[in-house]
Amino acid sequence: MTTTDTIGHELARYVSDALRAAAAKGNMTPDDLEAAKDAMRAGAVAVRRDKGGSFAVTVGGVAVVEGHIFDLPSVAAEWEAFWQN
Repeated sequence: MTTTDTIGHELARYVSDALRAAAAKGNMTPDDLEAAKDAMRAGAVAVRRDKGGSFAVTVGGVAVVEGHIFDLPSVAAEWEAFWQN
């Protein structure tokens, strides 16, 4: 079973990757990326999820990253194993 720590680490990685990708595409300025990193380090992060498995992570007042719980590797693997049994 996936632990809360695992999901927390994967969620942090997901958000970090999304922010870097946005900056690489020019959808986020370097200053905004640094502000988002600072907000993450300071713990200024809020997660909102809905019953369908979607989530939105607000990083300070700088960015919002959206995704689905199955975007997280451990959750996807756990469900894949469940459906194969």
